[in-house]
Amino acid sequence: MIIDSHCHLQMEDYSNDLPSVLSKAKENGICSFIVIGFDLQSSIKAKELSQKYDFIHPVYGIHPYDTKEYDISVFSELEDLIREFPPLAIGETGLDYYRDISPKDKQKNFFNRHIELASRYNLPLVIHLRDAFNDAYDIMKGTNRRNDILHCFTGQENDINRFSEFNMYFGISGIVTFKNNELSKLVNLIPQDRILIETDSPYLAPVPKRGKRNEPANLSFILETISNLLGKDKTHLINMLLENTRNAYRYSFNEC
Repeated sequence: MIIDSHCHLQMEDYSNDLPSVLSKAKENGICSFIVIGFDLQSSIKAKELSQKYDFIHPVYGIHPYDTKEYDISVFSELEDLIREFPPLAIGETGLDYYRDISPKDKQKNFFNRHIELASRYNLPLVIHLRDAFNDAYDIMKGTNRRNDILHCFTGQENDINRFSEFNMYFGISGIVTFKNNELSKLVNLIPQDRILIETDSPYLAPVPKRGKRNEPANLSFILETISNLLGKDKTHLINMLLENTRNAYRYSFNEC
């Protein structure tokens, strides 16, 4: 049984067929879904899905690109959500310098606010990083954070070494199946008890579904690739990933 450790099933992409998406995923051994907020409305929708399905679990936060839409008062609203329906984690937060969409200083400010929020409620952080590993490392180094989740890892060997200082978990997405990707060369360097598996649905559909809407059932293709890269039997790998996800999110996932 597999957990999709990071997906966005609250998005409009699934407005017409979410029940069948969930059913197909279940048929492929996906027992649980962690639905990640990226702004206030998507966090609310993640909460609502979790209230409807006991195998869906929410995470609340503001994606670095979406920080441009908010002022600091949004954290009061996130706290209201936390008190109303506790999430598994805070995020996704972090830094993304790939496109000049939201000012870097504001991204850093919001990242620090998310860190404070996660620490206040004793929750893990789900961190999004793209072309911003140095600044994120400097921010994390100034905290006592440990055992957080670096989703959809796109860094280099040095980043694995540096962020492992914080006992970070590394989410492996469909990127690992892409032709000539760098990630497949690095998976063996990640401590095996720190590997998570995710789709980031509806984004980053793995080969052979690349270019289509992604969905949790496609975890099977990512799992196959990781199994080959690590030289691990799939049953052993599935059990390892289940334990890792339980440890990362500090939750039993009894439905699995």
